[in-house]
Amino acid sequence: MRIELQAKVWHNHWHPPEIDNHQYDIIVTSLTNSTLRFALESGKIAPHTMVNYSLNKAGPLALLGYEEDDTCVMLIFALSSTFAEYGPYLEMCASIFCMCCNFYSAMRFMHVGTYSTNFRIVMISMNLIVTGTALFRPIYVLVPEEVYSIEAGNCIAAVVMYTAAYFQHICTYTFDAKYLIIGLERRMAYKLRATYEHSQDKTTLKVFAGMVVTVWMIVTVKAICVVLLSHENVDRVFHRAFIMDGSFFTLVGAHVIALVGWVYGYYTFHYLNKQAKRIKYCGSSLSESFTIKEITNVIKAVRPVIIAYRTVVIVGFCVLTIITISFYLGAMDENDIYYQALVTFEYVMIDVYNVYSSGYMIWNLKPLRKAFLDDISCLFPKKVLITEVEPETIEKYDNEEETKIYFEQLTSSWK
Repeated sequence: MRIELQAKVWHNHWHPPEIDNHQYDIIVTSLTNSTLRFALESGKIAPHTMVNYSLNKAGPLALLGYEEDDTCVMLIFALSSTFAEYGPYLEMCASIFCMCCNFYSAMRFMHVGTYSTNFRIVMISMNLIVTGTALFRPIYVLVPEEVYSIEAGNCIAAVVMYTAAYFQHICTYTFDAKYLIIGLERRMAYKLRATYEHSQDKTTLKVFAGMVVTVWMIVTVKAICVVLLSHENVDRVFHRAFIMDGSFFTLVGAHVIALVGWVYGYYTFHYLNKQAKRIKYCGSSLSESFTIKEITNVIKAVRPVIIAYRTVVIVGFCVLTIITISFYLGAMDENDIYYQALVTFEYVMIDVYNVYSSGYMIWNLKPLRKAFLDDISCLFPKKVLITEVEPETIEKYDNEEETKIYFEQLTSSWK
């Protein structure tokens, strides 16, 4: 009886050369034997899993002429399997640290009066969104798939898991647009700098809310289309519909949004930095001078973080290029271990970036650093020797002279 087994590198646009039945039987038998041998030796195959740990051992290396028995292929396959298995634990550790930093900075931003209201709201919202992006992904990767399998009758667990993945999907797309949102807020601050400190204008917040709603609509429409148009088993359909890395095209969309957001953010901060330096001492009021200095301080703090994000975007597009070429030449799909390893690598890289950016922003935004140091000093109080000092005599001025001196000192403090 012929075993109908088609190699993954054949199933898309690339077709194998013509072979006769005898050659076909030899190829099928060889592939089947090596597959079963690896499955028995590694113990990686589980009936519930959607990830294919054995059938596509060569993966994208097959496009370079390597075969599954080559030493290079076996080594890379073993490394990919190990990283796909243990990478989510690295994500979880980084996510917990990132979550603590983001919740702390969000709490402190609420009480920092030296930043405008709109900027604080945007930063608090982005911190919470980053936390959602970082935390949910390792959870649904580490939880065994039979726990939330609909076919196995675990409907309640499936609702919980896919709902969490749905919100993580939204958080990820919003995170990818992070610098698009922050750049827009800073541009509005510069445009309305004369009144922005005490402005009740909600344009920035409306645009921010509009972006989140747009992302929500994209994710929802995509999920509905996948559910209605797919003909696979129900678990596979819901996996593609709601889980971020369950769909190749969803992954492409995330990279495109990240690239657009970074380009806009980089251009905006570069432009505002030049303009703010040009008019640094030209503020017509204290409120305008305050906003200009705030823009300068934020840009100074954010610049290294944007440079780090550029590295993330470049590496991410290199990974996407490998995945895209492999997909369209039939050497990879969403179930392959190579796909899982590459996606896990991207998430680990993003989590490392989140840890860096969260810690860096707390330390380099001076009000947050001051609050952080104050909190540390409260945890580790020191005994201070207090001595009474006689107050110096203060020369009395009339009201007009006092007012003049006060505003001269206040104006010089902003320079």
